[in-house]
Amino acid sequence: MKQTPLLQPQKPTVWSSNAILYAHVLKFTILVMNTSCNYRTYFIMKKYLFFLLIGLIALGCSTDDDATDAVLVLYHQTYCSDPWESIDDNRELADKISTYFASENIAISNLKIDDKGTPEACLGCGCLTGKRIILKVNKNDLDAIKTYGFQEYK
Repeated sequence: MKQTPLLQPQKPTVWSSNAILYAHVLKFTILVMNTSCNYRTYFIMKKYLFFLLIGLIALGCSTDDDATDAVLVLYHQTYCSDPWESIDDNRELADKISTYFASENIAISNLKIDDKGTPEACLGCGCLTGKRIILKVNKNDLDAIKTYGFQEYK
């Protein structure tokens, strides 16, 4: 006869520090609600819980310092004067631009291409297509990317 163990091994769960804090707040809330105590103690515990909750919300909403080091830049695409290959498909164009700047050791992010620019009526190499290339770049790479014709976008 085959015996089965009484306790099945469980996979360990990985909790983030915020999830652990929220679990402690929940336990404390249940403790406060289930405790029979006088009104003054209940009020103090409720006030403590309120400030703890506000602190947790503020902690969860904190911003990343690296995000403030990014700058939006804008480039007006030309028909064939761009340093990367000109392509009509926006996805392929985004891939070409990302690959090009990766080879130049310039880190870019949030690359967007739209048609909100003003196209020029000519078909020369330096004429504008009407496509705008908007991306984020680190402040340290701002001067380097400006040499390619990008300008700060606010």
